[in-house]
Amino acid sequence: MNFPVLSIITFLPFAAGALILMMPAARRNETRAIALAAAAIDLLLSGWVYIQYLLQGMSGYQFLEQYNWLPQLGITLYFGVDGMSAPLVLLTGIVMFTGVLISWGDDDKHVLAGIQGPPARVLCLPLRAGGRRVRRVRLPRPVHAVLLL
Repeated sequence: MNFPVLSIITFLPFAAGALILMMPAARRNETRAIALAAAAIDLLLSGWVYIQYLLQGMSGYQFLEQYNWLPQLGITLYFGVDGMSAPLVLLTGIVMFTGVLISWGDDDKHVLAGIQGPPARVLCLPLRAGGRRVRRVRLPRPVHAVLLL
């Protein structure tokens, strides 16, 4: 089996986010370093995937990975890159890395539905990926309860 580069690109941000969520808010520099390292690794791997896809002829699916996820039910998980998704993989790496760099000095200002510190940073990432600069979000109580689930 080849090196599982697409699996790493996919699941590394989740692992880094889980690690950041478990860290206390006082360890701000460590959470920043973890986020930046994960984003940099993701950017490097996605750039490598894009360049290798271009060099290998840009035809069909490449970097195929297959995992028997739930074999009892016959469910198999496939990862692969084609001509349409290769630039999008690279774009995802670029957006993630620049999002971490842009949010570098905003840690004290993150408040998401009453949540502060590292959890708010992690929860604000999807909003940042949409191109919005997030400082403070106030939500009604029912939505706040759903976010905590």
